[in-house]
Amino acid sequence: MSLGSSGLPVTSCPGTDPLHLAICRSTGAGVVVVAAAGNEGVAFDDPLIPTVPAAYPEVLTVTAMSDSDGRPGAIGSRPGCLSGQQDDAAATFSNFATTADGMAHTIAAPGVCIRSTIPDGYGLSSGTSMAAPHVSGVTALCLDEGGVRGPCAGLTTSGVIDLVRTEAEQRSASGGLGFRGDPRDPIVGRYFGYLAWGRLPDVTQPSVVDVVPGPGASRVQTSTRVTVTFSEPMQTARTEAAFVLMRSTGASVRGTYSWSGGTMTFQPSAPLSASTRYRVSISARASDVAGNRLVSKFVRRFRTAATAGGASKRR
Repeated sequence: MSLGSSGLPVTSCPGTDPLHLAICRSTGAGVVVVAAAGNEGVAFDDPLIPTVPAAYPEVLTVTAMSDSDGRPGAIGSRPGCLSGQQDDAAATFSNFATTADGMAHTIAAPGVCIRSTIPDGYGLSSGTSMAAPHVSGVTALCLDEGGVRGPCAGLTTSGVIDLVRTEAEQRSASGGLGFRGDPRDPIVGRYFGYLAWGRLPDVTQPSVVDVVPGPGASRVQTSTRVTVTFSEPMQTARTEAAFVLMRSTGASVRGTYSWSGGTMTFQPSAPLSASTRYRVSISARASDVAGNRLVSKFVRRFRTAATAGGASKRR
C-alpha cells in the first residue's frame, strides 16, 4: 500500500476508522499488508497524529534508504537523481518510527532513484512508495516461489512479518548489509529498521551425482539396494515417481524409498533375480525443492551375480 494520510490515534483491531477496519479484516483473512512509511521525514507512529496505514501494528511498514552501487560499505557516489542523499544511508525524506510499537513492525528497503513505471514509460523515482514494493516481493518469495512453499508458508500474518524482519536482522549481522540509520548504526531518535533481504530464486537444474551400483557393475548382490545421490535436495514424491528399476524383460521392480538429504535409497520389495540385467532410469520429471527439473534423463545398467551373495564391481 503506497498511500498515507494523518489518522486517528491507533487502537487495537477492529480500529476506530474504516481504513483500519479494512486492514484488520484483511489481515484476519490471512493477507499480509505491506505499507509505505511516508515521505515527510517525521515519525509515522506519532501517538497523537499517526501516519496511516503505516502506523497500524498489523502491517509491515517500510522506510526508505539509499544505495547507489549495490554494494555495502558506503563507498558509492551520491545518487544522481535526488540531491542530499548518500550511499548506504537512510533517505532524508523517509518517515521513521520512534515508539516500541512502531519499531516492532518496521523494515527498510531501497527507495532512492529507483527505476519504476511512470506515465508513458519508465523513469527514476524516489520515496517509500519505491521501497514498499521491494518488501512486497521479499514477502511473496518467503511465502511461495514457483509453487514451492517458502519458510513463511503456513504462518500467521504477524508470523510472516516477524520472520521477514528477523531474516533482515540476521542478514545484516552476518553479511554486512547495513546502512547509516539502521539499528546497528542508528540515528538518534529515528528508527528505520534493518535492510530487507530477499532470497534469490533457485533456477539451477539438479543433476545426478552418483548411483550405486556403479556404471556397468556386474556380479551385483541380489539383495542390493539402489542409492541415488543428487546435487541438491529434491522433491521426494516427484523424484520417486520419476525413478524406475527395470528388468531386461521390461518388468518394473517394486520397492520402498527412503531419503537422507539429497540421497534417495530404493529398497526392492524382494531380492533381485540372479544373473539378470537391470536398468536404473530417472526421468527429467524429477525436480528439486524449487521446482527445477533434472538436467536430463539419467540411465544406468548393472547385472546381478549368477547366484545370491555375489560381489559388486565398478568399472
